[in-house]
Amino acid sequence: MLTEIHAAVMDLKRGHDATLTAFTTNDLGKPDLDGHRKAHLGMIHAAKVMDTYKTEAVKKVLGYVVAFIIGLVVTGGTDKIRDLVAGKPAAVAAK
Repeated sequence: MLTEIHAAVMDLKRGHDATLTAFTTNDLGKPDLDGHRKAHLGMIHAAKVMDTYKTEAVKKVLGYVVAFIIGLVVTGGTDKIRDLVAGKPAAVAAK
């Protein structure tokens, strides 16, 4: 029974050692677990900042699109577009 327990503990140790190889080493030559955690925190912060930039960019683009559509409506551009789509010839400018 003791041999089986020892074998199970050694399997766990091998698995733990294999997991530690995924981490970079620090200046002491040991796996840098804390640095890895800090790197993830930095990546999470950067992702949040990027999401903020994306949200602001979408707001600006939507604002421009809405302003463009309002401009079309105000200047009568929608009528011209409707005529073009319907196949009506463009109005001839008065001389």
